[in-house]
Amino acid sequence: MDGLWTLRGRHVVVWGHGHIGKKLEAMLAPLGATVTGLRSRSTTREIDAALASADDVVLLLPDTPDTRGIVNAARLAHVRPGAWLLNLGRGSLVVTDDLVAALKDGTLGGALLDVTDPEPLPPESPLWGMENVVITPHVGSATADVLDRAADFTRGFLGDLAAGRDPGNRVDLTRGY
Repeated sequence: MDGLWTLRGRHVVVWGHGHIGKKLEAMLAPLGATVTGLRSRSTTREIDAALASADDVVLLLPDTPDTRGIVNAARLAHVRPGAWLLNLGRGSLVVTDDLVAALKDGTLGGALLDVTDPEPLPPESPLWGMENVVITPHVGSATADVLDRAADFTRGFLGDLAAGRDPGNRVDLTRGY
């Protein structure tokens, strides 16, 4: 890694700009980052344009038939050279062999992986020995307040139902999440 940097002036693409993605955007903005949000419904043109100028790409997409392998060699070819990929969503979003190739040839500056495919990552994976890769043990949401956050969410959901309001965050069975 070439030194450290702050988020000031960086273009962060949050791919999976739903509930969590919007919260992440709200946290990044005060630190000076410019955020572009992409959804699973974003067009190929929107995705490619965002990736071409991204300093950092954060993956928060769900695991669906449409998102599996969505970050592959063809998609990585559109990423701004030197950008970082942060997979905090699902390991299945990224084709691991294509990620390794992009990290080796400099297409990507680095990767932070809280999830991998396969998971757990086998000891022989080349990702373990790469200096431009940070691997965490799938703990992105495992905070000390996880039970409090779950209780708050449930309380709000039940309160909306009791008041006759649409609770939001409905599962769309046709989309798989």
